Amino acid sequence: TSVLPNMKTLGPKMGRHASAARELIAKLDGATLEAALAGDAPWSLAVADVEEPVTAEDVILKKDFGDDWAGASDGMSVVLIDKRLTPELKNEGIARDIVRNVQNLRKDAGLDIADRIRLSLMTSSDAIKDAIDECGEYILSETLGVELSSDTLSDAASRIEVVIDGEAMTIELVKAS
Repeated sequence: TSVLPNMKTLGPKMGRHASAARELIAKLDGATLEAALAGDAPWSLAVADVEEPVTAEDVILKKDFGDDWAGASDGMSVVLIDKRLTPELKNEGIARDIVRNVQNLRKDAGLDIADRIRLSLMTSSDAIKDAIDECGEYILSETLGVELSSDTLSDAASRIEVVIDGEAMTIELVKAS
């Protein structure tokens, strides 16, 4: 936990010593200060010849939960969210991007919402190939696909080049007969 001064409230209290107070507050241990303020313990800041009580409104406590976590706290309650992406989550995100692009291509091709399609997804990206292998059934079900290939469709009615997760990909589709 780091501490920042709230100069809207602290400035008027400290007057001409506000910048010195700001420097002192920035050096404080945030966890210790947070515990003192949460317990309603009196705490004051002494700068030169001025000593003023400091309240929770006079400081901004900024919590750091590390690179892998995001969080928020309110008093004794803390909520954390794990920001780490597992391979499964990464693949699901790529699959959703593929589905979105296929749906846009379906629309551009003028296909009816109920039309079944044959689909080709071509890429040299190993990450995208892994996502297609893992989520192929999902991609087919969401796009009303009856066939999924990684080869050019000889009778492809529609084709688009897209970039997914920074990698090039070609999508082809044709209405299934």
